[in-house]
Amino acid sequence: PTEDPFQGETAFLQAALHLPDPNDPEHRSLIDVEVCPVTGIGEKSLDDYAAVIMANVAECPPSLGEGLKTFVRAEGKGLIIFLGANVQPESYNRALFEQAGLLPGRIGAQFVEAPEGGVNIGTAELSHPIVSFFSDKDNQHFVTKPRFRKYYPIEMPQQDDEATKGDAIDRAGVVARFTDGQPAIAERCVGRGSVL
Repeated sequence: PTEDPFQGETAFLQAALHLPDPNDPEHRSLIDVEVCPVTGIGEKSLDDYAAVIMANVAECPPSLGEGLKTFVRAEGKGLIIFLGANVQPESYNRALFEQAGLLPGRIGAQFVEAPEGGVNIGTAELSHPIVSFFSDKDNQHFVTKPRFRKYYPIEMPQQDDEATKGDAIDRAGVVARFTDGQPAIAERCVGRGSVL
């Protein structure tokens, strides 16, 4: 038997981001993806990347939070965080919310169990550019079919709260909600960059 190539979050992300260039005879990907454990990211120069994706990374060391703060705020790059069972919310809240001012909101201490059958992403407010494709009735099944059985709640700051301190005005908002009304995707515009 062959080994299953999809043994973790990063394998699925690599497959999703592998977009073959139709003009390249070797069909190389339009997006170069490099997988790196969090322990090795200190050896990398983040200047070489347009975005960093943290996929179910257990902890966020304060030093990484500071590096990501510069990467997003000053350099205008992107940070995407996928929460999963390995995530220790207190580490993220401390390094990325309180110290670096990057998270859109505070991550709840533990998963919320969805009602029987799970929840899906609601279709009522899909105007943000990253989800607007799904607002068309013909495309809504892509967000209504997947079911989520548990998720981390995100406590969004009030509009007038100052969640971060810095030269730029930061905004946080909900991009998409689960059908129970809780945030499914949240974004914070931080300086010149953004965090999802």
